[in-house]
Amino acid sequence: MAGQDGQSNLEELVKSLSVERLMPYRLPRRSNPDESEFDWLLRYIWNIRLCESLYPGLQNLEIALRNAIHSALSTSYGTEFWFFEDGLLKAGELESIRRAERTIPRNKRKLAGKFIAELGFGFWVSLLHKRYHDSLVPKIMKSAFPGKRRSIRRSSVVGDLDTIRKLRNRVFHHEPIWNNPNLASLHNQILQYIAWLNYELFVVSRGVDRFETIHGEGTEPYKEVIAALG
Repeated sequence: MAGQDGQSNLEELVKSLSVERLMPYRLPRRSNPDESEFDWLLRYIWNIRLCESLYPGLQNLEIALRNAIHSALSTSYGTEFWFFEDGLLKAGELESIRRAERTIPRNKRKLAGKFIAELGFGFWVSLLHKRYHDSLVPKIMKSAFPGKRRSIRRSSVVGDLDTIRKLRNRVFHHEPIWNNPNLASLHNQILQYIAWLNYELFVVSRGVDRFETIHGEGTEPYKEVIAALG
């Protein structure tokens, strides 16, 4: 079946997405000389489904983490507006607070929750960095991860969460994740941190999770979809 100007529907699809967009879905030509645009499209669609399958866990982790840290610091400092405490935050995090404040209508700035919702995943992970080792970290680690029965090192937590943050950014910016050799491990880590933050949320997250199926099936389920284009 042909599309515009006599081009096949497959060619039209490639044109719409662009060859540049599909290039990260190629395998090395030297080891796979028979690779075609059909194969690239299969991986492209698979990548979409992988990103989709990770979304519930990433969303729940981000929300639970920010609420747990906010709760821990609100209790420690006796105010929901702990982020305005003099000398508490470093320059980078202070700038994040200022940016958040500029997006909030003036009549809503008395609601701490408005600030919390505007602060990205990176902000919350940054509060666990070494520069806060003697100030914020002890307060956060004391109560933010109730499901973790054994002590957990700050460096391990911030390393794990920073890696998850990078994966989250790739997912949310439509970038390739299909060829990440640690993807299954990262998926398990996302669920593990949710469980440490809140077990009930873990049960819900696990109940709607389809990553293992989609990851395990590979590109096979999408062959008929692409083949039908001709």
